[in-house]
Amino acid sequence: MRNEPALTRLDFGLAKPSDAQAIAEIRNAARLGSDSARRESTASSVRQQIRRGEPKRFTKLTLIVGCLDGTPICEAGVSTARPNFWLKRFWTEPEAVALGIFGITVHPAFQNRGAGKQFLRFIEACARDRDYDWVRLDAYKSNAASNSFYRSAGYEMRAEITLRGTDLVLYEKRTPSTDASQ
Repeated sequence: MRNEPALTRLDFGLAKPSDAQAIAEIRNAARLGSDSARRESTASSVRQQIRRGEPKRFTKLTLIVGCLDGTPICEAGVSTARPNFWLKRFWTEPEAVALGIFGITVHPAFQNRGAGKQFLRFIEACARDRDYDWVRLDAYKSNAASNSFYRSAGYEMRAEITLRGTDLVLYEKRTPSTDASQ
């Protein structure tokens, strides 16, 4: 394990078309486990994803990034659109609109230095800012490190499923707005 210093100066926000090449490089550097079968990401395909995003309410998949000195080192897609395999019965409040995290990736050179934890906090703040009380995600069951990471960040396992031969774990975390009455 590297003994690198924690990252403390990350900036987070919506991905811009100028971030496309860096996002493709992050995805390609981090292809692991079952994800390694995925086609290589290209800047062109990432730019298309960025253009299709909907940043106000995240009703469509929208890419966000975490940057160190202006360069993206982590990325994820977020959306309130629920994948069809996230059955309502899996969730604590099935009818609640939740912010889903899809494909969160931290460049391997920056893993285990706090970037992922900061990124999750930013995404949770995005959910609260839009009055979404839940953040949901899935992880490969075979990736013990990511499952441990999500649990340590306060995400609770809700189900284990198999999708097209791949075992997934579904997680959610309640992130109520700070204005909610106590």
